[in-house]
Amino acid sequence: MRKLITSLLVGSALCLTQTATASPPEFPHRGIHAYQSQHFVKLDEVRDRLDSLQIVDVRSAYEYNILHIGGARNIPVDEPDFIKHLKQAMAEKPGKTVMFYCNGHLCIQAYEAARLASEAGISDTLVFDGGVREMAMRVPERMVFRGGQPFQTDKLLSSELLARHELPPEEFMKRASGKDALVIDIRHHLQHKGISLFAGRDRFVHFDLDAIKPYMEQAKSSGRPLYIVDDSGGQAVWLYYALEEAGVPEYYTIKGGTQAYFSALLRGVIRS
Repeated sequence: MRKLITSLLVGSALCLTQTATASPPEFPHRGIHAYQSQHFVKLDEVRDRLDSLQIVDVRSAYEYNILHIGGARNIPVDEPDFIKHLKQAMAEKPGKTVMFYCNGHLCIQAYEAARLASEAGISDTLVFDGGVREMAMRVPERMVFRGGQPFQTDKLLSSELLARHELPPEEFMKRASGKDALVIDIRHHLQHKGISLFAGRDRFVHFDLDAIKPYMEQAKSSGRPLYIVDDSGGQAVWLYYALEEAGVPEYYTIKGGTQAYFSALLRGVIRS
């Protein structure tokens, strides 16, 4: 079973690698065939026209509530009525160009949102794939933090704290494969497509904090580490706020997410 799962994951990673050869190194998803026709924008291109755009944050509601661009509408890309809600938002601000964003360079959600919009006949869209953290670092005055608190960049969790909870892919897989390991997968449906890294022992919670809380409590009461699977490392960072506030003593994510895991498999760093 593990070999079959590994084969599927490697095949998926190979497919992405082969279609992304034209991508700039810092934006590896731009060259994927399904996204090549999208209009990608940099912060310098849009920072002075943010008020004239229909800004759509396509991440989960939890991520949005931690930090988002002021004026952005939250429409998670993996919700079933994504296009319906997008059209409703556009009707409220007719004539405005839609700009999608998510967590940054390695996050695929904004690209997926633009693809779905295009398939629905919505072509006037932009993809800001620098993401929320780039906006926060360079234009902090435009950000909304935790329900409207004034935002300064020092409110972001420190790089030292993040590093303490990241494990290289091989080490993460070794530890999280233990029979008593608590493993949750916070990737959205478009990212994991039902493929488990741990033969069904990990629980897909799709970044739903209500679904995650029982595992947080279990980790606290049992003293067992909580292992968190995400796509690129960018999602789990926002969960750290809740983990720290809840006093979860030990938790870990894959450094670079499952994208780094796939890459390590392809390079032979991890044995299947």
